[in-house]
Amino acid sequence: MKNILDSGDFLPDDISDSSSDIHFSASHNECDLSGSESNKKLFGHIYRTSSVLDGHSTPETLAQQHSQLAYPHIDHISFTSNLPTQQDYQALITLVANTFGGIPGSPYPVKTQAKAPQNTGNNNRTKKERGYQLYSHAIDFSNGIHLEYSYPTKADNSPFALKMRFTVPGSVLGQLSVLQQIQALKTLLATPNVTLTRVDLSIDFFNFPELLAKFECARATSSFFGATKTRVVGSTIYFGSKDSDKQLRIYDKALQLKINSQWLRYELQLRNDYSIKAIDALMKLINDGENISVAIALIATDEKYFDFKDKTNKKRDRCKRSDWWEQLLPQKNTTVGKI
Repeated sequence: MKNILDSGDFLPDDISDSSSDIHFSASHNECDLSGSESNKKLFGHIYRTSSVLDGHSTPETLAQQHSQLAYPHIDHISFTSNLPTQQDYQALITLVANTFGGIPGSPYPVKTQAKAPQNTGNNNRTKKERGYQLYSHAIDFSNGIHLEYSYPTKADNSPFALKMRFTVPGSVLGQLSVLQQIQALKTLLATPNVTLTRVDLSIDFFNFPELLAKFECARATSSFFGATKTRVVGSTIYFGSKDSDKQLRIYDKALQLKINSQWLRYELQLRNDYSIKAIDALMKLINDGENISVAIALIATDEKYFDFKDKTNKKRDRCKRSDWWEQLLPQKNTTVGKI
């Protein structure tokens, strides 16, 4: 089977010169990469507090090392808010700036259609019926945070003066340690009139040369649960629809950044109720004493979202979990100390 890690035509979305999907033909035998002792030794419990967290290293420098490491973190946060007064508006902008950094710029007019939390994914309805909201103005922070807001029309009959939507991208969250990311989330969740609408939980796997091929084999042979639609675009493997409230993306981060290393990103995107329940479960694990990095990995790989199993039976609970995935999963109550 072709090694897609070394394939020059398997490019990241933002640098791909083709928009067509790339499909790989693979049998179950070709995808069974965990059968030998050497492959079994490839995996293990590699979730641990990394040097990224103490500020002395970055994922880019970790990617140049030779040790196997899994680095779980939060890669995206979106939230909305309805605020009754101008003072509340200013207070929330100040809180976001103090929490994530950045200086808010000047407002400018826009017409952005963003999915509101009540979207149900029925594509047969109009954009208004599907929960799209039109924001009239936007503010860009100096560090990349994006704010969209609008004043309600008379037809809204809304008691609130402002409707706001904040987007905190991975470039901003990547400047924070995992502990700081959790502290920022706690600050947001404790803020009145703030509703989480999206969170991306990511795991960066360093120095696992066959892992991308394993995910692609699972997709090609339908050896997974949690989605009915999959596709490959550029260097990204998608499990689930872009309109779904849950989607899993697997891609070669090193190829995207054009660096010579083995760096694979596992990225679980959760929206609306999925995001709220996931963060609630994450906070419970942390409050119960779990290591923060391991807690993020546990939620990101929870079988309720996606699972990789050999489909030997129509019933999910009767199918055996794929060996490579079983060996890669984090374990609760590890010996790693708390951050």
